[in-house]
Amino acid sequence: MVRPVCPFTTRCKDCGWHHTVIPNSDVLRYEDCAAVCPRCRSEVVRMEQATVWEVAVAKLMRLLG
Repeated sequence: MVRPVCPFTTRCKDCGWHHTVIPNSDVLRYEDCAAVCPRCRSEVVRMEQATVWEVAVAKLMRLLG
């Protein structure tokens, strides 16, 4: 059974960079899951469940383009 993926935030432990993803379906793109921080090139990047605030901001940014 296919289940949608919950919104998640990718966060760099070294520089604090973060990016919230709200998937439209159960399919994730390669760009959605960063293995290396695009700002500092650190490999200490982790994925965690997005907070309500992060989801709201990501939805607003998607709406504004």
